[in-house]
Amino acid sequence: MRNPAEGGGIPMSRLLKRIALLFFAFIAVLAAAIYLLYFRRAALPRAAPHARAVPVISTIPGLSACWVETAKTFSSFSFGLTAGSILVKHPAGDLLIDTGSSSQYDREISGFPFRTWFKLKSLAGQLKPKVSLPDREELQFAANPSVRAGGYVIAAPTLRFEPTPYVTFDESTDLYGDGSVVVVPLRGHTPGSVGIFLNLSPTLRLFYVGDAVDEERGFEERVGKSLLLRDSDNDAPLANQIVGQLSELHEKVPELAIVPAHGRSAYKKFFPSGPLSCVSRP
Repeated sequence: MRNPAEGGGIPMSRLLKRIALLFFAFIAVLAAAIYLLYFRRAALPRAAPHARAVPVISTIPGLSACWVETAKTFSSFSFGLTAGSILVKHPAGDLLIDTGSSSQYDREISGFPFRTWFKLKSLAGQLKPKVSLPDREELQFAANPSVRAGGYVIAAPTLRFEPTPYVTFDESTDLYGDGSVVVVPLRGHTPGSVGIFLNLSPTLRLFYVGDAVDEERGFEERVGKSLLLRDSDNDAPLANQIVGQLSELHEKVPELAIVPAHGRSAYKKFFPSGPLSCVSRP
């Protein structure tokens, strides 16, 4: 018979065991989800063999590169992410590679609602204007070329590539004409994605590849993006071919520092003094 003093509830020891089991089950499910969504990568085929055009690199006095970090996450881990820019200081004029995030990002988003993510997933959440939106007829009228006001449009110049082989790429553009900054197409993530070679000296070189890979594992292990980021590529087959090319380049020129846009560990290797530091010729 049950002791009346014990009551009819679940014994505390059994309750604690159930809580512990639920906790460990939650941790196991969470770990599996993180592995499947981020760490598990699909192996990609090797790129077709490609001849290597070895560039002649000279040292430009006054040339340097600086790491401007505006945001970071998981910075204590090898898979830490970064957002920022590389500022190239060149005697003929500076060049900013990527723009990073706002340095006041936390303050600027402080007024966002708690469930912003859920709201942004729905059209209704995105369209809550303070004033009435134009109707279809008004938009069609505004888009009619015959009623538009004439004027001048100052567009950014379009970068055009020459059929000049550079390392393992068939096309390239020498921005300064001195071999210090050379741009090559990396179409796939977006139609206009590019990679930028920065040659501080014959032995100190960086290849900024943007979002062609999300971290160093991409070209080191020749694997695709994580499941979370796989749909971010405009042309997935072409993007995967680019990863194969980068992997081949890494094998042929292991001393070249390949830096993904958000690969913090790659930045730290090239900029050993960390963010807001500069590197120049040895």
